[in-house]
Amino acid sequence: MKAVIPAAGLGSRFLPLTKEQPKEMLPVVDKPAIHWVVEEAIASGATDLLIITGREKRAVEDYFDGSIRWDHYLKANHGNALRQLEELASSADFHFIRQREPRGLGDAILRAEKHVGDEPFLVLLGDTIHVADVPVAKQLWDTFQRLGQPVIAVEGRGPAHRRPSDPPSRRAHLRIPLCRPAIRYRHEA
Repeated sequence: MKAVIPAAGLGSRFLPLTKEQPKEMLPVVDKPAIHWVVEEAIASGATDLLIITGREKRAVEDYFDGSIRWDHYLKANHGNALRQLEELASSADFHFIRQREPRGLGDAILRAEKHVGDEPFLVLLGDTIHVADVPVAKQLWDTFQRLGQPVIAVEGRGPAHRRPSDPPSRRAHLRIPLCRPAIRYRHEA
């Protein structure tokens, strides 16, 4: 199964933390956020991951790649953490492409068109971590298999999730879509 992970956002809500570091690389407990996202994708059955990055996101690619410079140090001082990362990185094929300019989530997903071809695929947001006994992406994939239709997970947004300038609403926030290429939005410029 293929999974697409958009990780090209500017991270402006996390400034100044994201001025020099991608938000996907911000630590959550003992791993970068994107590490948790990739773990969920792989635990859900994905074996082919396409991570869509943007300007100044090279650290995301480097994280999943080996490093002659750091591997010796990590083996000596953080052997278990390095072993976990190596196991994760060898559990799937990783591919990276760039979204040349920030044009939103839909455009980022559209960058995956050639990679996914005619196969259904998961979309996991590069900075969104889910905690569940059965991974949320796996639940969606199983639902897709059962229904034969695209499915989407949404999360309600309460007052704690609104920006101060937003009026009260009952809107929901997209979490993980499972897309079928035949229904993808095609941008005609």
